[in-house]
Amino acid sequence: MTPALLQLIIALAPEVPALVKDIASLFKAHPQLTPDMLAALITAIHCAKADTLAVIAADQAAHPTA
Repeated sequence: MTPALLQLIIALAPEVPALVKDIASLFKAHPQLTPDMLAALITAIHCAKADTLAVIAADQAAHPTA
């Protein structure tokens, strides 16, 4: 496991039990998956989430509600 992956797990501490179970399931279902591949996947998901949240924030700023 890479240091970046460990840092991510620590940051998600409240959700660690469910996250560990999901990661274990991924490795069982896809034995070719490496920790680096998993870290890249998580990074891509976080970037997409950040982009989506930025679009929502921009939309809300452009169209404020009463």
